[in-house]
Amino acid sequence: MTLAVPLILAGCFTPSAEVPSVAPSPSSSQSPSALTDQPRFIIECVGPGGRAVGPFTSLEDAWASPDYVRIDSCTASAAAGESLELSPEEQVIAEIAAVDLAAESLEELYATTLATCVRVTPTSSVPLKSLPTSLLEAANALCPQAPHAGLIEAELMQRGP
Repeated sequence: MTLAVPLILAGCFTPSAEVPSVAPSPSSSQSPSALTDQPRFIIECVGPGGRAVGPFTSLEDAWASPDYVRIDSCTASAAAGESLELSPEEQVIAEIAAVDLAAESLEELYATTLATCVRVTPTSSVPLKSLPTSLLEAANALCPQAPHAGLIEAELMQRGP
């Protein structure tokens, strides 16, 4: 006898949500290297005792790393030899972050948001509660499928509108 059991999946990912791409869509204004498989961003992370974790060239690589749970904080920057020109989708993410962090350039804001998407925990060297609301909102928009997306959403809900 086969027993059918309903499966209810609850989580933070909304399939209808538009998830901006980390890489821009090809356009004639991009350099030829941007149209290849070369990474646009390098994400460098540190773990306990300042131990290097990574580098990574995508969020998915960072999330899949066996050292993921050891990541304490990360930074993201343009890959070597790349000028950082944001795609329209990336610019929207940076503008969301800019609400509370207007002193930084949009490129720096996007890189900061990308780094925030790797891993943030309540006990990180830069705790979740200390991050600006607009940065959490930008991370929530950029990476709603992040392993720690639920923590970000809970923190945003706690802060209120």
